[in-house]
Amino acid sequence: MSSLTLRDRYELRAGGRVNLRPWPLADRLFVAWLLERLRAGARYHELLVAVAAPGAYPLRGSMEIDDALRGDPLFRVASDVVARAAEREGASADELRSAQPGVYRSVSEAARTLGISRAAVAQAIHEGRLAAYRTG
Repeated sequence: MSSLTLRDRYELRAGGRVNLRPWPLADRLFVAWLLERLRAGARYHELLVAVAAPGAYPLRGSMEIDDALRGDPLFRVASDVVARAAEREGASADELRSAQPGVYRSVSEAARTLGISRAAVAQAIHEGRLAAYRTG
């Protein structure tokens, strides 16, 4: 069993630091766990679910990601870790922008938004090019 290392600060990919020292212990432990999963080779989609799926800890009980949540320091750091996983998997700049947690759509809505068929969305999900979370 490995131990988690609590950090005092986190370096954002885009530059800048987030001071973690005054954060509640539970938030710091979540970031430590997330970073440990990243170091252990967790895939982008696995981390995305931990950060942004309904019921995920950083959502703090919310079922949707709004501007207030996007500004929350814990969500910003957690989203940055998710983007690191996407980057490690070779995501392009456009894919990295979309790797930021926040938008959940049905397959039909995703197809309309992307201008492709439902089958193409399903294929992209199957190939790991489009993150998906099954509900219901």
